[in-house]
Amino acid sequence: MEEGKYNNSRKGEEIKRGQLMFLNIKLTHNQSPENYIQLFDQLLAQDPLVLSRGELVISLNSMHKDNILSNDGLPRLVYGKIATYNIIDRDAFYDREKKELVSLDLESNIVSNFKDIDFYFSPFAHRLAFFANQTITDNQVFKYFKEAFEKILGEGQVNVTFETSRDTIERIVKANYIESFYASISYSNRDEHSVFSALIDEKSRKDNIENLEITANPAKGETMTPQDDGMIDATTQIAKSNGYVIATIREGKNNKRVKINTSKHPMKEPIASKTKELRSQIYTTLISLFRPS
Repeated sequence: MEEGKYNNSRKGEEIKRGQLMFLNIKLTHNQSPENYIQLFDQLLAQDPLVLSRGELVISLNSMHKDNILSNDGLPRLVYGKIATYNIIDRDAFYDREKKELVSLDLESNIVSNFKDIDFYFSPFAHRLAFFANQTITDNQVFKYFKEAFEKILGEGQVNVTFETSRDTIERIVKANYIESFYASISYSNRDEHSVFSALIDEKSRKDNIENLEITANPAKGETMTPQDDGMIDATTQIAKSNGYVIATIREGKNNKRVKINTSKHPMKEPIASKTKELRSQIYTTLISLFRPS
């Protein structure tokens, strides 16, 4: 369902419907809501440009802080817009009638093909939400925040990953058995895990491991069952918010063979809200999904 569809309620109020997608944004060090707010303050101050493709760039268009504060006096949300546009080469215009190149006298700050979308970030859940199926793609949103934060703090200081579809994660951990398994994960910013998951997570953090890759294949004539293999289950659970898994599984009554790449199955959460209540509802969604009580 495309973002931007509106219906009138009985009271004549506009209802915004769509699907939210989520980025998990994790500082490597000094993790606190205050430091996530500071990170976005730096994004606003430095306003880095990220090259998308050709002459198309992505940048911050606007940013605001919610005027509703937490008990700690911090804004519940940081929200705004990012934009894509083309940098114009003023000497590369073409006159079709004269069949010759011409130069245009345009100010240097004038760009073309401008598009923008909204984003909503919770410093308490360290997740960023945006609507799916827009003129700026989900991969462009990911590329912007990943590369913009690298420009600000340096490589390896911020980890950005998509939240994975929970149904896809369940298919792996509930498979009849697994033929091959590969995972690429980063530590989780102290999200909740099982005991085994927490051990992997804590080991990665203590050893300053930015990214951990795990490959598992069964011995000849044997199979791997996720329910009986704590490592596969734990790694997959971490990857739902902190990386990705590529696994060949057998599932269903007929042991159908399926290859799953979780990076191709991002999490999407339907939402319908009165426009004047949209930010509050998105905040509630972020907290309920990623900071369960």
